[in-house]
This record gives sequence, C-alpha cells and structure tokens, in this order.
Amino acid sequence: MKGDFTRVSESQIHYYIKLKPGEYNRATHFALVPSQDREPGWEDIIYLMEPLTDSSGGTRPAEYVYVLVNRSIPYMVKIGMTKRSVDARVREINKATGIPTPWIPVYSFRCYASHILERRVHEHLSQYRVSEDREMFNVTSNTAQRIIEDLGGDFTNVLLAETIERNSHLESPVGTAPTSSHS
Repeated sequence: MKGDFTRVSESQIHYYIKLKPGEYNRATHFALVPSQDREPGWEDIIYLMEPLTDSSGGTRPAEYVYVLVNRSIPYMVKIGMTKRSVDARVREINKATGIPTPWIPVYSFRCYASHILERRVHEHLSQYRVSEDREMFNVTSNTAQRIIEDLGGDFTNVLLAETIERNSHLESPVGTAPTSSHS
C-alpha cells in the first residue's frame, strides 16, 4: 500500500477502481462498507485505486512516465513508463544486479497511454539516447521533465489519449514515412 493510503466514504466508491482480492498492495484508498456476509454491525474493507479522471468523465487507472537519476551515472537520466506506482517500478529496477547505487525518482507525469507518450519522448530525445536498447539519455532531469510536459498535454485527457491510442498504428518511427497498402 502506498503512503497516501486514505479512507473514502461509501458514497464516493464509484469514483475509484475496485481492486480484486490479493491486489491490496496496489491500493491508494479504502472504504468500509456494511458486511454482506456477517451479522449487522460488521464492516468489510474494500481496497481501491485512484483512477485518473478528467472533465470528460472518463476514468482509467493512472499511468506514469517517469525520470530517474543515479549518482553513479552522472549526466544521464532513465526515462520510462509504468502502469503501477513509480515507487514500485523503481524498487523493481533497483533489484537488478550490476547497479552500484539505487535509481532515484525525480519526476513522474501522471497520464493515459503512457506507452505512446514514452515512445514519443524517446523519439524526441533520440539524438541523446545512449543505446537503442536502453532508456538512458544524456540530458538533465530538468530537460527530460520539460520534454515530457511539452509532449504530454494530450495524454492527460482520457478522450484525447484514447483517440491517440486508436490512431497510434498510423504513426511511423522517427525518420521513416508511413507505408500504405494501396498503390
């Protein structure tokens, strides 16, 4: 469970994503409701995850594009994405062997379609990419943050992000033109 684990009222449950049994470690919120299985007076706990909502009324679980730094790797940042909490992803990354000091999260951008935003950020920063098979870039964390914010505007609205996702198959990798099956 996260540090900001807070209680919500029973009437507010519908604004959150109900987690399945065993997923309590992903919870950001909880609610106590009258038990359906016990005698009156008992309550059940419902574990919830805060969805990303916007003025369109759409809800989906929060996703993140993040920036990590490591003092053993100066002048470089790691830019990645996760559909879980950034802290959980950093713990997973830091378990890898061969990392002399832990990665530290310095920025996270809450969004929809994080995989597409991450790809766009990587393409935008391709000239600074250390290796094609790594998410490492020779830029400052401030530069990475600015680029994510500049490219991420449409990814904070569920309707725009879903349109981007539907049309993402039309996008071409950097330096290539779209192909057509029509001659």
